[in-house]
Amino acid sequence: MDEDPLAAFAELEANAGDAIIEPARPDEEDGRAGHRTGLYIIIGALLILLLIAAALLWYFREDVFGPAGEVTPSAEEAPAPESDAPAAAEQAPTRIPLTLDAARSYLIEEKPSAADAQAEAERFDGAGEVQAAFILRKYAAQNGSSEAALLMARQYDPATHDPDAGVIAEPDAAIAADWYERAADGGNVDAMVRLGEMLKSGALDRPDAPEQSVFWLRKAAEAGSEKAKELLQ
Repeated sequence: MDEDPLAAFAELEANAGDAIIEPARPDEEDGRAGHRTGLYIIIGALLILLLIAAALLWYFREDVFGPAGEVTPSAEEAPAPESDAPAAAEQAPTRIPLTLDAARSYLIEEKPSAADAQAEAERFDGAGEVQAAFILRKYAAQNGSSEAALLMARQYDPATHDPDAGVIAEPDAAIAADWYERAADGGNVDAMVRLGEMLKSGALDRPDAPEQSVFWLRKAAEAGSEKAKELLQ
């Protein structure tokens, strides 16, 4: 028997009605809306915190980054620290060995100043190297050291000659006077006094000895020498 068309249509309509999805309930819609509102509140709070942080950073920018325009020098740009150590050129020269040959080489090769040569002569003297000290002192005297010239004169002066020094075998008044005069020309008052005294005593064979004696003694007296004043009387 053929199926009734009306009955089939009624069955299809019933099945279609069962397939329709039921709409969401009002309480579910309210939950979703509340969730979205909470999310918006959190995002808004975060934005407000970021704005506050940015404002604080701007306000305290000098404390964090330093004043505007101030540049901290890098390690390469930073000036080198000043050193208390003297430059190599200003450092004291290495002292020469205490030997006669070393003293000779020093004078020939280094050509020291009169003051340096005299200082070395004193050092050699202190070490007992009298021969080396003698040539160093003579060099200093010849190059303008009045102190060295005075000491050279005393080595030859009969009044101060020391035979045990082992340098000058015999005293020589004329040589002593020459060294005294060199020292006196350099302004050494002791040399002026002793030279004037030798000239006055007649120990030197010089035609102008009396006049020269007065000349040097007066210069020494003007410089404050009491002995020179006594010798002039």
